[in-house]
Amino acid sequence: MKKIAFVISSLTGGGAERVAINLCEFFNEQYLSEVTCDLIVLNNTGDYIYHGPKHIINKNYSDKNMVKKIFYHIIGYRWKLLQIKKKHNYDQVISFATLANKLNIQTYYNEDTIVSVRNYLSLNLNEKQKKHVRKLYKKADKIVAVSQACKEDLIKEFYLDANKIQVIYNPYQIAKIQKAQEASIGPDSSYYRKNKTIIAVGRISRQKAFWRMIKAIASLKEEDPEITLLILGKELNGQEMTQKLQYLIDKYKLHEQVHLLGFKSNPYAYISRANIYVLSSLYEGFPNGMTEAMILGKPIVSVNCLSGPSEILNDGEHGIIIPQYDQDEFTDEITPGDLEIGRSIQKLLKEPELYLHYEQQALRRGKDFLIDTIAIQWLNLEV
Repeated sequence: MKKIAFVISSLTGGGAERVAINLCEFFNEQYLSEVTCDLIVLNNTGDYIYHGPKHIINKNYSDKNMVKKIFYHIIGYRWKLLQIKKKHNYDQVISFATLANKLNIQTYYNEDTIVSVRNYLSLNLNEKQKKHVRKLYKKADKIVAVSQACKEDLIKEFYLDANKIQVIYNPYQIAKIQKAQEASIGPDSSYYRKNKTIIAVGRISRQKAFWRMIKAIASLKEEDPEITLLILGKELNGQEMTQKLQYLIDKYKLHEQVHLLGFKSNPYAYISRANIYVLSSLYEGFPNGMTEAMILGKPIVSVNCLSGPSEILNDGEHGIIIPQYDQDEFTDEITPGDLEIGRSIQKLLKEPELYLHYEQQALRRGKDFLIDTIAIQWLNLEV
């Protein structure tokens, strides 16, 4: 029987963590006679619930305990992860995201060491960090990129061997998502008004650039004050970006139009009740929230960031694509890109035939990411 472990940084509500959890649970439910799958979590933080075998390395993680934090980064993670690998003698250890990837490679024991790259990495690192990643990732037995554009980035910017890189899209348990959408959202249902609700899901961070869609709603307020934007997600460290978003809400007097609802363990119940899903990111790997919205039949408006949206939407066939912004950084002034997002939202709401077209296109494309198909690609990984 094949023994696999997935390594993630925490149980915090991010896309990489959700993919690893979904794969682990699916393998343990559907491939009991062929594979056992453990989840190794570096820090015991976050809101996700995992039903299956797991190992927590730092069980009492605290951002405030700097001595302990430094200890774990220097030696604690590596030593404990290596002990887990030795004890369980895995055939493959697959890590997700930068810290987990680094530790997985540094603690090689006797397994196939596989790292998964979840973002357009060159946009997220400075030159010193890029140099470190180039040197480190060459030691991995296999690299899984979440999109073709991410693979090309790894080859061009990090000089990694194309033969060691395999593209595997994110998997989705479509039946579970469709069932979860039926759950009640309680008093939050009051935020949905007159079939004009826009939604976005993701960690509140610079990467997600939620300020863009808030200003898009501001541009529509005078013409249609009933359009509502719901943002699901929370900031990982501190409140700096959340405060910037709240500043925009205050500046443009959008208290009735824009609502920051925080992390939701069941985002599908919220997405299913919305009318349009918007993605405004500076960069992505493979945007989970957008793909899950497509599975639920929501028309998409997405900025054409690197990478993922254009690949998923097939250059606009399955959703509306907005050209990438000239301006990446936060600004409180409404930009041409913000106006373009607003116009696309308004066009979908005003033209029922166009809305129905993209609704059907979303549902059609969403079926391509069924976990049953994609999980086999993970099981058949060869180094």
